[in-house]
Amino acid sequence: MGDDLWLVTDLETTGLVPRDHLILEAGVIAISAKDLSVVEESETLVRHDKDHILERLDDTVHAMHTKNGLLADFEHCRGHFVYGHQGLDEWLVAFANRLGFERGKVILVGNTVHFDRSFLEQHTFTFPTYLHYRHLDVRAMQVAYRAWHGHHDVLEYEKPHRALPDARRSLETLRFFRDRMAA
Repeated sequence: MGDDLWLVTDLETTGLVPRDHLILEAGVIAISAKDLSVVEESETLVRHDKDHILERLDDTVHAMHTKNGLLADFEHCRGHFVYGHQGLDEWLVAFANRLGFERGKVILVGNTVHFDRSFLEQHTFTFPTYLHYRHLDVRAMQVAYRAWHGHHDVLEYEKPHRALPDARRSLETLRFFRDRMAA
């Protein structure tokens, strides 16, 4: 089953540099590679010591995660949690195994997905062994489409900067381009 699936992903982090920052939230959606239908989706917050998080947030990221409610969810323990990056690794591996993904075969899909991949490679241990060397970046597709076709007819949306909603928007964007390619 896993060979027929792709994994749409989005991460929320404390900043932009994997070696200096932490993963705060992960959203994943397993989709059929053939028709882009959703097979399963899930999300989790990644618990860290509160002070450890706050010391790594710059003002811009702090304001963003305050506005979108992510920091409040941490403060009030709302939603599903795993503990630390090791817990995230175990959660991702369990998700991949449940869906039949094999090591070296998970094709990541997302908006600027190389960013997420770099954080996963820095902070998780087993899950990166599941990743295929290829990935599908829907933001790159959007950049190319705009260059070739102008700014008309391009899917636009506000990113809430929450993992699962942003992964869903990446999937919407992928479907948009699939439909344009099929026309």
